[in-house]
Amino acid sequence: MWLSLARNQLTVLPPEIVSLDELRELNMSDNLLTLLPNEISHLKKLKKLYLQKNKLPRLNHNIEGCVALLVLDVSVNERVSFPYEIKYLSQNELYCEANPLLQELPVSSEQEDEEAAARIVLKSLKDRTSRSRVLLKFHPELRKSLAATRKGAVCRESFLNTWLECVQFVSSRKVLGVKNNAGVIPLRVLLCSYRCFNVGTHNYYGVALP
Repeated sequence: MWLSLARNQLTVLPPEIVSLDELRELNMSDNLLTLLPNEISHLKKLKKLYLQKNKLPRLNHNIEGCVALLVLDVSVNERVSFPYEIKYLSQNELYCEANPLLQELPVSSEQEDEEAAARIVLKSLKDRTSRSRVLLKFHPELRKSLAATRKGAVCRESFLNTWLECVQFVSSRKVLGVKNNAGVIPLRVLLCSYRCFNVGTHNYYGVALP
């Protein structure tokens, strides 16, 4: 199954699309998209995703859920940066030409009490027999908040609020394994704590506006 909504002046991805379980190819090129919904991860059979000529500043980390993705085209957007999770996809073609890739400042935030509480809940949810999994069914707002969780690039543990946002420069061929030459691209790296930032040596850098 394939679907094309190209050249329709769309600013958001229609939510009905994520319910198309058999969708293999999606063309959203030449629109006005500024973000992808978290639910994009529901498209488990999607093989080709065309997002060129939009207004995307970055790709959603939930694209990691598109486990069958082979072709990704985000050329000619605003200033696309790539989530660290893209390293875990099996894509073999990546197109990102004509994007000003490095025009963002690193984002930092303090870890507050709500973050500590969220991590306790997230940890308990890994246990299928935990009471938290049962109680979560009766709190839709909490489920929605926890749906925004991410995994730290160093520890790979789930967290809610980003402590520090960095960038890592990688070879699209060597690291992502794509066949075409997309060159060196920046991956957005999210760190969850000072401890992770100081683990060993890593090649994560902050990016400043020129």
